[in-house]
Amino acid sequence: MRVLLLKEVKNLGRKGEIVKVKNGYGRNYLLPLGLAKIATEKEIKKQQEIFASQKEKEEKLKKRAEEIAKEIEGKELVFTFKKTPKGKPFGSLGEKEIKEKIEESFPELRKIGISFKDNFPLKEFGEFFIEFLLKNEAKGRLKVIIKEE
Repeated sequence: MRVLLLKEVKNLGRKGEIVKVKNGYGRNYLLPLGLAKIATEKEIKKQQEIFASQKEKEEKLKKRAEEIAKEIEGKELVFTFKKTPKGKPFGSLGEKEIKEKIEESFPELRKIGISFKDNFPLKEFGEFFIEFLLKNEAKGRLKVIIKEE
């Protein structure tokens, strides 16, 4: 029996894959739990169309992510903190604060996603170059400046 998986099934396959299973496993487990549908020609064509449209969306998103990465590359983000008696910033700068400041300029990043390679939090005044990675594997460097208030 060939079935089209509607959800990921451990040791069997991912959502959208067409797999061959034993009749009893398909009829008694996968179909009643809504984990799969019987793979008819109509369902297979429908799934192929969905995959094609998803792939097209992913390519557009990747292209846009690369454009955004190039735009972010030249940016400087400035953060100000009060100074403690020891000369260090009162508080620290984390990944969350940097993400929020970047997302103000580029709201599309909420869909794409951004992560940083460097260690956080930053706890000193100065200039830092932070490498970032967008979800779709577009890379870049960003300059972060921490100043005294």
